[in-house]
Amino acid sequence: MAKSTARAQKIDPGNKTFFCENRQAQVTTLFCLDSFVDVNALNIKDSQCFKCPQGNRVRCRFAGL
Repeated sequence: MAKSTARAQKIDPGNKTFFCENRQAQVTTLFCLDSFVDVNALNIKDSQCFKCPQGNRVRCRFAGL
């Protein structure tokens, strides 16, 4: 079975959870957004969410960009 990647998986508003590559767990879109924005705004470099490319994609899709 092929490993699914974040790029292949679509994150839409109807799907409230998705597989986080950094955390290796199912997370909600809201949790991802909160974590990504908080750690990057506060420059917390030891967090898994710091400059996470998947978190950035989730944020952009959520914003409709």
